[in-house]
Formats: sequence, structure tokens, C-alpha cells
Amino acid sequence: MNEEVLGDPDYRYLDFYLGRKNFEDKLLYQEALEISFDDMLEYGQGELEGSRDAMVQAAKEIDPDKDVQEILREMSREGPATGELFVAFEAAIDKARQFVSDRGLLAVFPTGVGPRPREMSSFLWPTWLVSLDVPGLMEPDDLDAYVQLSLPSSGSNPRQVTEYMGSYNSTALTLIAAHQGFPGLYVHAQRRRESPTRIRQILQAPSFAEGWALYAEGMMVAEGYSSDDPRVQLERWRRRAASMARLVAGLNMHTLKMSFQEAVEFLMEEAYLDGPAAEREVRLAVRKPLSVASVLSQRVIGQMKTDAVAEGITLRDFHEGLLADGLTPGFRSLRTWSRPELRPPRTAASSSR
Repeated sequence: MNEEVLGDPDYRYLDFYLGRKNFEDKLLYQEALEISFDDMLEYGQGELEGSRDAMVQAAKEIDPDKDVQEILREMSREGPATGELFVAFEAAIDKARQFVSDRGLLAVFPTGVGPRPREMSSFLWPTWLVSLDVPGLMEPDDLDAYVQLSLPSSGSNPRQVTEYMGSYNSTALTLIAAHQGFPGLYVHAQRRRESPTRIRQILQAPSFAEGWALYAEGMMVAEGYSSDDPRVQLERWRRRAASMARLVAGLNMHTLKMSFQEAVEFLMEEAYLDGPAAEREVRLAVRKPLSVASVLSQRVIGQMKTDAVAEGITLRDFHEGLLADGLTPGFRSLRTWSRPELRPPRTAASSSR
């Protein structure tokens, strides 16, 4: 172990240390994803670099005279006030649902269907900005679903409130609605309740839901979701950079190569996050170390989609078939990580959706 790191008083996650072998074993036996620690780390580093390059290009399309950080700061000021957040979120959910129906990406959802916003429970504040709350698998079908939104604390000054609400800027809400609602986590939860057997309902790995939601973001943008707003592309790549920076930081923390504070600074620099947002991401990497599996799950889903489209299968049929099958991408493709064409690239970042 790294004695210097162990002596760091801010090394608050020592009890969560896993190490290389445990990481690999947990991914295989819990998520059915077979990949070496080194390949996973190199994949994250390559994808992070590629995402940052894509952000630079997207920023140039918005304004060639401004850098990424300047444009992101401007975007953070273009959003609802605290008292208007719930209305703005409901409008974003409606927009995403309508796009999914209009493009035939999934079965049509009636107007008004979807999760409703509410203030987040306090115990979730340190780790989550947004969290989907759906009825349990054994509950009646007609119970409500909610998206919990974290709000600034009552003691925040005006500047802190403005900075906090920057995470809910109009561009971010567009993608949050796709990730949490349509066709993301909410749709996955509904289809999971409709799985053909109770076993398939229960034994789905967490990485499938989050991997599906990450895939949904990229797929929606690729299909034209808010394509008239170039800032959506920039925000999409920023969110992907944050996921990859968390993957890299998490692997380094759990092998004692990075302290908590170093990980926060890493996410602030590499993913252009502010301090509170970076801390949330690092806490997530500590408390849910296998959250890194979601980006691998996303990659498998993206490859499955490419294969399906090449065979003439429509996006709607692919999406409905994958969700109805009820098995995670890992279980659907236990052999895929042994196939060279599906293993993460070792030299350059991929851009699979």
C-alpha cells in the first residue's frame, strides 16, 4: 500500500478499498462483465481524453472566440430559479417523452405519463444531484414515480444558490430528462416490471439500468433530440467526461493511488466540474465502486445496437427487445469481452453511443 496516501487525514474511504483483484472479480461475478483492471483504466483514460477533445470542438462551434470553461459558465446561468425548477423539469420530461414517441424509438407513452419532480431526501444530498424513485417490483403498478432533485441548503447565500442551480441549467435539464425519464431510467424501470419472469425482474444488475440511461442520452442526441442547440452536444460530452473521470479516479482511489481530495481536484480539472459537483462524483465512486460498470454496459448496448441495425432491425424493435428480454448486457454477451472487436480500445478513445 502507498504509505503516503494511508497517512493522508483526508483518506476517508480507506474502509472501502478493494484493490485490483477484487475489482475484477466483482465485475465478473456481480455484473457479468469480464475485463482486466488495466484495460478498464486505460479505457477510461482514453474515453476521458476523447470526451475532452470533443468538448473543445463543440465549444468552437458555439463560439470560436471562447474556451470551454467560459461557455460552460454562460450555460450555467441559463436556467430556472429555485422556485421554478420543478415546472422546468416537468416541461423537459414532456419534451423527451414527445420526442421518443414522435421518432418511434419506443412504444408510445400517453401524455402525462412519467416521473414527477420532488425535493430530494436529505440523506441523499452528499452523493446525488438527481435520483429516480420508483415503486418496488412487488408494489402495485399504479403507484407514482418521482425524480428527486437536490436543492440548495437553506443557509446558502445568493452566490452559492446561483452556483448550485447552475447544475440545472436549461441544457443540462434536456439531458437529465432523457437520462432519468424518457427513454432512460424511468422507462427501464417500467419495462423491468413487465419482465417475463420474477427471476428476470430481480436479478438485473445495476449497471444495466445506468448503462441503458447513458446509452439513451447519446442515442437521443444522435437521433436529433434538441439538435438545433449546439450547447446540447457540449453538455453531452461534459457529462461523458465526468463519467470517465469518475471511473479513472475511482480505480485510482480503490488501489490507493489517489486521495479523496486529489480525486476531487482531478474531476474539477478534467471534467470542468465545480467543487460540490466533483465531491458528489467522488463520493459516488467511494460508495458505489461498481458504478464504473455502467460505462462498460453502455458500450455493450451500443455494440448490440450497431449489430442490430446492420441486420435491418429498427431502433424501436431493438430497444423494446432489449428491455423486454430482462437480461443485462453482461449476461447477454458473456463471451463478448473475449472478442477483440468488442474489447475497449487500448490506444484511442472510442465514441460509441
